[in-house]
Amino acid sequence: MDDTRKKEVKDIVLHFKDSKIGVSESLITEYCNLKKIEPLTPGQLSDATYQYTNDEVMRTLLPKMLALFVENMNYVGEFDAESAHTKESESRRDIKIAMVQLLEEYEVPYHWAQKLLDEFGAMVQGVFASAGQTATNKATEVLLHLAREKFGGEIHMGNVASYTRELFQKVEKEREATKEPTE
Repeated sequence: MDDTRKKEVKDIVLHFKDSKIGVSESLITEYCNLKKIEPLTPGQLSDATYQYTNDEVMRTLLPKMLALFVENMNYVGEFDAESAHTKESESRRDIKIAMVQLLEEYEVPYHWAQKLLDEFGAMVQGVFASAGQTATNKATEVLLHLAREKFGGEIHMGNVASYTRELFQKVEKEREATKEPTE
């Protein structure tokens, strides 16, 4: 759906969103004809209204959920005291409870709760995973640049084998040089 159609669909949704009566196909068609836009079926309008409402809830709740998480989440290392681990576990429980309270405060329909929280989690996880991939790609580019300088062109497994042999030979020579002579 291109941006023009998205705007049209949003206009239709906003027009009928708070309708207290059933919205028939003929009513939708009449409105769309007046606006000179392609009409939706009642099913399409229902889907679009659901998506619009979901988007609005996500826009409102995402920053609040992230703030709860960031403000209350701490890293506890493996060798930190057991009391620190217990405190962090309690903090995570408190975060979960506060998130559920936000869902209650905004009267999120029960059948959306799991979906919304899964979406939030996937978004955060996706950002971290993407950042990790970006870091790896950056390091790979540097290594490829260094390899091109060393090998004079594209790196291939023949270069790898040759360089590995050189390294082993160098290590072996260094070992030999540091060995004490035997009598």
